[in-house]
Amino acid sequence: MEQKVGSIIKQVLLNTGMTKAEFARRLNTSNQNVHGIFRRSNFDTELLQKIGKILNHDFFQYYQDKTEEKPKKLIDKLDNVKKTKILIELEFEEDVNLNKLLKDKVLQILK
Repeated sequence: MEQKVGSIIKQVLLNTGMTKAEFARRLNTSNQNVHGIFRRSNFDTELLQKIGKILNHDFFQYYQDKTEEKPKKLIDKLDNVKKTKILIELEFEEDVNLNKLLKDKVLQILK
C-alpha cells in the first residue's frame, strides 16, 4: 500500500463535497477524531465499513496485495463443484482477511 488509507479517505471526502463536520456527525465522532482518521494507515473492519457507507466508497480495495495471484484465477484449476462453492463464497466476500483465508484454502487444495 503506497498511500495511507486515511489520506485516501480525506481525498474521497473532499471529492464528495461533504464537510468534515457533516462527516463527523454521520460517523458519530468529533472533528478532532476525523483529523486523526486522516492520519491513519490501519482501521478495524467495522469502522472502515461504516466510513465506506457514509462516503459510498470501497476502502478495502487499498488493503489488497496487487502482486498476489487473484483467487478467481486459481479457481480455473479446480473441478466444477469446488469452483461453484468458492465462487459463491467470493461473491459474498467483503472482508479482506476472510478473502486471504479463502485464497490460502484454494492454494492448499491445489497442492
